[in-house]
Parts: sequence; C-alpha cells; structure tokens
Amino acid sequence: MYEYKGTYRVTGLEYEPNNVVKLRLEGEDGLLTIELPAVVNRFREGDSVLVSLSSSRDENYRENWSVYMWGVVYYSGEDYVRLSIGGFIMHMEGGVVKNRPGLGEKIYIGLRQLTK
Repeated sequence: MYEYKGTYRVTGLEYEPNNVVKLRLEGEDGLLTIELPAVVNRFREGDSVLVSLSSSRDENYRENWSVYMWGVVYYSGEDYVRLSIGGFIMHMEGGVVKNRPGLGEKIYIGLRQLTK
C-alpha cells in the first residue's frame, strides 16, 4: 500500500505538441514532473500545489482535488519512479520515492491548487 502527500511549487510549465503541458513541481521531498492535457491545466508558475499519491481511490475526489487521475508504475529505478497515466508520464524523484510503489501498481494522483 503506497501513500504520500506533500506540498510542491510549480517551477516550470512546458507546452508540448498535441495540447500537452508538462508541470515541473519542486518540494522538500523532491521533484515531480507530470504531463497533463492542456485543457485540464489550471496551474501557473509559482502556484503552491498539494500532491497526493495513493494506492486507494478517494471516493470524494471531485470535492478534494483540482485534478484527479490514476496511473500505473512502469519503471522503478534506484533514483526515480515513472508512471503512465493513459499515455501521459509522471516522473518522481527524491524523498517521494523512499517508500516506493511496486512495479505495475495502480496509483491515484490528486493535485489541488493551494494558491492562485
């Protein structure tokens, strides 16, 4: 069972072809990069974001999260973990992967904008 929550700051937004945005989030526990469809992105550089990663689905996800999705761990290396979110990629490194999820594990990802 994997559980993690942490606060991060958006330190980069990179718009890619096919309406994809790559969020770069930095926090005390490490670095996250998350690809999202540009249409669901409400985050701006400098925003503070609460990130939840869990093996369990949040039944109140509509009320609790600005963005909620799930992915599958497809790579678990010594220094980082990668998830596939329906073809979008999430990269995690640093303390966030100390208690790493297992290969093939389904992880629910919640993002909530704390500042605008």
